[in-house]
Amino acid sequence: MARQRRRQMSVLFVPDDGSRTVVLKLGYWPLRVVAGAFLLLLIMLVVEFVFIWKIQEWRQTAHTLKGENRRLNAEVARVEELALTLKRIQGTDQKLRQMLMPDSELAPAADAKTGSSGRPAGNGKESAPVASAVKRSSTSTRDSVDSR
Repeated sequence: MARQRRRQMSVLFVPDDGSRTVVLKLGYWPLRVVAGAFLLLLIMLVVEFVFIWKIQEWRQTAHTLKGENRRLNAEVARVEELALTLKRIQGTDQKLRQMLMPDSELAPAADAKTGSSGRPAGNGKESAPVASAVKRSSTSTRDSVDSR
């Protein structure tokens, strides 16, 4: 059986100074491995640049979300402050009602959700001056809150 000769590629290195020429013989299989490794490195480089680009995008998104988070936390703090102010005003309203009508049984102030006071319809026993005083005091309380 005749042995088939392997195909090879020869690379010649010829120096300018006239020294010895170097011949490098490469088979096609190792050449394909080197080309494949080069292609793999090239693909990895492209993927790296894509990820770097995505990371920059994510960094910008994170920066935007941090700013929005700070703004929303400030709004939450403001809402909590307003809730405390509302509770304080409701307490003051209740105290004023008790001071203005000490003998009658008082129902809580109007419910913010329903707008009703929660007490039964008036039986006409309240005097007109007391009712007008309550009206005036609640209006003046609202005016003082609005002026803050």
